Amino acid sequence: MNARLRLELETLEAMLARSARAQLRLVSPDLLYYEVVFDVRTLVRGDDRVVRDDERLVPVAYDLAPSHPVVPPMAVALQWDIFNPHVRDPRQKDLPLPPVPVICLGGFPPATRRLADWVTATYYLLAYAKIATHHGLNPDAVEYARREMGNNRFPTDRRPFIEPVRPAERSAE
Repeated sequence: MNARLRLELETLEAMLARSARAQLRLVSPDLLYYEVVFDVRTLVRGDDRVVRDDERLVPVAYDLAPSHPVVPPMAVALQWDIFNPHVRDPRQKDLPLPPVPVICLGGFPPATRRLADWVTATYYLLAYAKIATHHGLNPDAVEYARREMGNNRFPTDRRPFIEPVRPAERSAE
């Protein structure tokens, strides 16, 4: 097994051990495919086109390229109704993208191209804590986010991804 990919898995597992907001559901034997389930309050939009807050478990797949970390992983939400500027809505037919809920996590410098960094960024993206409204994969969600920015609507989930260590816990270590 590739030592670089083994280290990637160990780093991810160590980070997830410190978070109550996500858990590792699946890892492929070649360590190139991961599924992480996020416990997050996010926005969803059903076929009725109504946008709602929903606290749910959101599975996300990460597909690492064999040349990882040179090439960033592909991230895909495994639920079709996530309503977010950075998540492609597969029901939108007028976009030049395949009908897959691909997640755009933006650019990461080489120093932060660990899967653990991408997982943390995914949580904050789903929680609307990190939003870019000048572009996105879902034009309807971009417009919605622009309208709602000043209404104290975001983030939808204010819980931190990693819980801070309390002084009493620190002294027990």
